[in-house]
Amino acid sequence: MDSKPVWMKAIAEEYPEFAEKSLAEISIPGSHDSAAYNISGCSPLAPDCQSWARNLAAVVGHSAVQTHHAPWSKCQNYDIFTQLLNGIRYLDLRVCYVNDQLWFCHAQISVLVTDVLTQIAQFVGEVGVDEILLLDFNHFYQMDRNSHAMLCGMIMSTLSEWICPATERTCRATLSELWKTPQRIIVLYNNPVEVATHQWLWHHSDHISTPWHNTTENETLLQRMTEQWKQWASETEFKKFTITQSQRTPNLTTVSSSLLKFHAATPPVKSVEELAVGTHLLVCDWLEDRRKSVEATQTGVNIAIADFIDLYDGKWIDSVISLNIPRPAT
Repeated sequence: MDSKPVWMKAIAEEYPEFAEKSLAEISIPGSHDSAAYNISGCSPLAPDCQSWARNLAAVVGHSAVQTHHAPWSKCQNYDIFTQLLNGIRYLDLRVCYVNDQLWFCHAQISVLVTDVLTQIAQFVGEVGVDEILLLDFNHFYQMDRNSHAMLCGMIMSTLSEWICPATERTCRATLSELWKTPQRIIVLYNNPVEVATHQWLWHHSDHISTPWHNTTENETLLQRMTEQWKQWASETEFKKFTITQSQRTPNLTTVSSSLLKFHAATPPVKSVEELAVGTHLLVCDWLEDRRKSVEATQTGVNIAIADFIDLYDGKWIDSVISLNIPRPAT
């Protein structure tokens, strides 16, 4: 799709009825662990790193563990600005407070919060002026009231002119309603104390449902996605955003097999990216089946997320966006 930087506006111009659907009804591509793109073997272990990795680092040294763990911590190749240019509209964000600074993380430290917020502001201010973004701050590590206040201050100081307050909207807001205002960014935040303090925040658990399929197997992943789809597609009143997680999740066995030196009939998977390579095209086919389905009046997919959204020239993103194109009458 050539119009990916502005796909919401482009679809609405061609199909005006799209702008009258609620945000909870349209299909929105998102990235899983969106800010875990700047992770390498030099990236320190983060507060959310599992205990086995910390214990191993105490024995063999942090450098060795960081190097071998990095392929399992990194979940994206594109930075946030490039993700947005390529059509991503939902960001899955995990924050930690380390060395007096706020960072995005996924088992290892990735990138400063200020860097990502600046990229978002650049996109909304210069490119996707009519695109609607959902920023989901859903995990926090080593954070107290002071560090939360710091984070909320950063968000507001960088993005305030585009923020859509929770007191004014729900997930049933339509694109046409938002386009009559400057509101372009919804900030979901998984901390009830801060949500009560800052009324522009949307409480994560009140406004979004995100079942985690938690499997290393493609067959199980697709089965659980289908079960979720059937439930979502039967809804007549949408009270929350709903996420379809379309990524496989490595477990301890998967990770440890890639680190240990042994002979096996099947070579072990060595990274999250390798898992994604083996899943993306299957999920694209699954999404196309949803688009063709006659069982549902809706596509059954609201927000879909994946690791390494750049794979196969962004075919997964195209597959999600295409769900918004009306099916030809038969």
